[in-house]
Amino acid sequence: MIYAGGCYGGYLAHLIAKIAPHHTNAVIDIACAPLPFFEMFMGRALGHGEFFINTDDFSIHCFTKTFWNENNFTKAHYEIRSLLTPSHLQIQKTHCEHIHYVSYHSSEDEFKTAKDKKLLYEIYEKMGFKAKLHLAKKEDIDHKIIRDLTHGGISNHRVFLKELPILLKDFERGKFPLQNASISYPCEDKTFIFKDEGNAYTLRIR
Repeated sequence: MIYAGGCYGGYLAHLIAKIAPHHTNAVIDIACAPLPFFEMFMGRALGHGEFFINTDDFSIHCFTKTFWNENNFTKAHYEIRSLLTPSHLQIQKTHCEHIHYVSYHSSEDEFKTAKDKKLLYEIYEKMGFKAKLHLAKKEDIDHKIIRDLTHGGISNHRVFLKELPILLKDFERGKFPLQNASISYPCEDKTFIFKDEGNAYTLRIR
């Protein structure tokens, strides 16, 4: 499977590769943040919108319905969602080295995430993953793929059109049998175990 997305969709593509590597062949990402924002889980408690609708007259701060709060969202819950948890990257080295990672990110992303993305892909490369980060700078603006250097300035559609055929060609002669497997991540006082069980992919927390 090839998972692709922009922003939060790109983050989810990376997260799937982390928790279900034996069901992942490649990730194509545009502008995802490697570290989850607390606003994604506890925006209401923090008094900060999770997303915004801006018009000429109004700026509307929106919140999703969530069961997370400051009492039940622990460090362990954060670590399993982070793409930069050091001990988890070591576990990924064993299970995920077959995965191709391709990412596009603005060097001037207004959410200040370029540094984290650069670090993540440097680690991927040092660990032997097939990983390539296109960190866009001013000279890369072509008004097609790279429209500008804002968070939303890279075209998801054009990146997919460029990168997907390359990956499909790489996988042309590959054999990808369905596997029943599992992967476990220790986080503080918990262990998150993701595994195939029958026709389902399950999570057990111990």
